[in-house]
Amino acid sequence: MISSMLLYLLKVTVCLVVLHFFYRRYFHRLSFLGWNRFFMLSVIAISIVIPFATLPFRIVQPDLGRQISESLLVFDPLRKEALLEVEKLPETTPESVIFSFLTIFFAGVYLVGVLLRFFLFLKQMLKVRKIAHKATKKKEIGYTILKTQEQLPAFSFFRLLFLNQNFFLLTKAEQQQVVEHEKTHARQFHSFDILLFEILSIFLWFNPLNRQIKASILETHEYIADFFAVQKSNYRDYTRLILKLATSKQNVDLVNNFAKVQLKNRILMLARTTPEEMRHLRFFFTLPLLGILLMVFTGLNDIANSSKFLIKPTGGAAFVCPLENNYRLVQPFFDSKKIVDNNKQEYLVSHRALSFGATKDSPVRASAAGSVAKIIYHEFGSSGVAEYEIEIAHADGFVSRYKKVISPQVSEGEVVEKGQEIAKTGNPMFIHTFRFELSKDGKLVDPMLYF
Repeated sequence: MISSMLLYLLKVTVCLVVLHFFYRRYFHRLSFLGWNRFFMLSVIAISIVIPFATLPFRIVQPDLGRQISESLLVFDPLRKEALLEVEKLPETTPESVIFSFLTIFFAGVYLVGVLLRFFLFLKQMLKVRKIAHKATKKKEIGYTILKTQEQLPAFSFFRLLFLNQNFFLLTKAEQQQVVEHEKTHARQFHSFDILLFEILSIFLWFNPLNRQIKASILETHEYIADFFAVQKSNYRDYTRLILKLATSKQNVDLVNNFAKVQLKNRILMLARTTPEEMRHLRFFFTLPLLGILLMVFTGLNDIANSSKFLIKPTGGAAFVCPLENNYRLVQPFFDSKKIVDNNKQEYLVSHRALSFGATKDSPVRASAAGSVAKIIYHEFGSSGVAEYEIEIAHADGFVSRYKKVISPQVSEGEVVEKGQEIAKTGNPMFIHTFRFELSKDGKLVDPMLYF
C-alpha cells in the first residue's frame, strides 16, 4: 500500500515535469493566453489522473517462461505437457525485510516533508488573513478593496484587491490601470489556479521543478491581466507603469502581484497580443505525448504487478485470478515449445495453463461464478501424496479447472460465487505448483486474456 502510494506520487511528478517541459519548449511564448492557462491547468489535472488510467487493451509482456532455466522443465508423459518445478516460497527473506524497512523509512521522510510544506502553506494563508484584517475595507460591486499599510505592491486574492499607500501616489490613469489589472485576476479566478498548485505541491514537495511550474502559472496570469488592462489604456503608458512598479517588494506567495513576473517577458508579450493564425494547432501535438505517457505508465503497472507476483483484472473482466496472496506466476500459457534434454533429444511440449508457485495451504478461489462439475481425486503410489482437481462450469461455454489442490471445500453440483474459496494449494510430488486452466467451448484458452 505504502509503496503503491509512493509510486503514484512519482508518476504524478514525472507527468508534471514532462508536460511542463513540453509547455516551456513549445507553447509559453505563444500569445494564445487563454489556451496557455487552460493547458497549465490541464497539466495539473492530467498529471493527477493519468497514472490511474489504463489502456483498453493489454500490453503483452515477454514470455516469462523464456526467462526461466530450461533445466527446471520436466516432462510428464501422462499429461503430455510441460510442468515447471518450483521451489517453496520462503515466508520472509533478508531482501524483503530490507525492502520493507526502506519503504517505511521513505514513507516517514515523505510525511515529514508534507507536514513542513503544509505549515508553510498555512503560514502564507494566515499572512494574507492578517493583512486583510488590518486593512481598511471598501465594498464595490463584485469586489472588496482593502487599503493596507504594508509595504507591498498591489495584489489580489480571489475578490479581494489589496492596495498600499504608494498606490495613491500614482496618477488617476495609473490607478485605473492597476485596478483593472487586479480585477482581471479576480474575474478569472486566478487565485484558484495558485491554490490548486500550492495544495498539489504540498504532496509533491520533493518535485525539484515546483517553483518553475508555479512561475509558469503566474506568468500566464500576468500576461492575461496585462492584455485586458492595456485595452483601457495604451501600450506606452502601461509599459511605463510596469517599469515604475517593478522594484516593489513581494513576500506573499499565494497572491497575484502586479510586479511579480519578469518585466522583459511581459513587455514582449504585450507587443504581440495578436495570435498567429493556425499556431494554436500545435496544442494538439500534446495528444501523442499523452498517449506515450499512458503506455509507459500502463507498462510500469504491469511490471509492478508482476514483481509482486500479482495478476489484477483490468476492469469489467468475467474472471479473476484464483490466487489472491503469496503466489507468483512461474509459467504462462503457450501452445507449443521445443525443448532439448541432456541427450540433445528434442521435445515439442505445450503449456495450455497458468502455473503458479504458492505457499502451501494458500486459499484457492473460484475464478468466476458457476457450478462444480467434477472433483477428481489423484493418489501417487505408496507415498500417500494426493491431490485434487476441481472443474467448474461457467456461462457462455467457459470451464475452469483447478489442479494440484488439496482440502476441497465444495462438492459436485454446488453453485459457487466468484472469489469463493474452493480449496487449498498443496505440495504434490514436491512440484510446488498450482495449475489453472480455462477452456472456451472445449478449447483451452489463455486465462490472462480474461482477467
